[in-house]
Amino acid sequence: MGQRVQPMVPAHSRAVRWPIAIILLILLTLPAVTGGCGSGPKYRVSVPPPPTPEVRARFQKIALLVPPPQPHVGAPRKMVAPGAKAALIGAGAATVGTAVISTSGGLIAPFVFIGLAPFTIPAGAIIGGVSGASLGPSKADIAIAKTVAGQCQTLMLRELIEHEVRDGSREGPWRIVPQETQVLRRQHRKLYHQLASQGFDHALEMKVLYYGLRAQPKRMSMPFVVLETRMIDTRTGRAVYRSTREYRGQIQRFEVFVEDWELLRDEMQTGSREVVRKSCYSLFYATRK
Repeated sequence: MGQRVQPMVPAHSRAVRWPIAIILLILLTLPAVTGGCGSGPKYRVSVPPPPTPEVRARFQKIALLVPPPQPHVGAPRKMVAPGAKAALIGAGAATVGTAVISTSGGLIAPFVFIGLAPFTIPAGAIIGGVSGASLGPSKADIAIAKTVAGQCQTLMLRELIEHEVRDGSREGPWRIVPQETQVLRRQHRKLYHQLASQGFDHALEMKVLYYGLRAQPKRMSMPFVVLETRMIDTRTGRAVYRSTREYRGQIQRFEVFVEDWELLRDEMQTGSREVVRKSCYSLFYATRK
């Protein structure tokens, strides 16, 4: 039997991979070193077109499901001023990043690391030395963030959302009835079938994915609310409409929100109203362009 011929990789293709890998690593290292543009939970904002008139015509008796939201309050990261210490932190972050990328090389991973390290580690040191470096939050800030999160849990956002949904959907032939629910799971068909047996043709899920404070660089914090809206056909368990909307409040120093509870409370209530009203308008009244 003849020997298997290995596909040849053009030399120019191999040459292009190195700069791409270096650029990718620098982009990955930069947020870790400098604190990035804010840390916190990951989600994707999605605002689809409104439902068609044919879909809306099937809205009759709708069960409103609003699970109790859980707050997220990010503690600010400690920053290291530009200089030698920050350069060392940047070099360390680049070393870790280089090792992670090198693992994709399999058996030749050590050689990939040796090839990248002379470029990436100095780049990380330069980034850290010039821009400063970011470390994890202090124990004191973590404790304060937990206290603020506890305060956020006293907000009656569930009741506020139910009120806004009823107010924002009252002009229509449908009837919306709030339901008691603690947990919403994806494709929770047992719940949908139960609602269908009670005469509900649709279930409107208004779930606050996140709310609270999102940590920003330089001890700044941003109030935010993220709402996921899903209209479920109870007979099939399929979503006929789904959106994820976000409210971003005014960025202030972390200490401002810690010391002024009323400011944070107003931001949370304002944000919740805004995303619910926009969702209701799109779901029940907006027309497709």
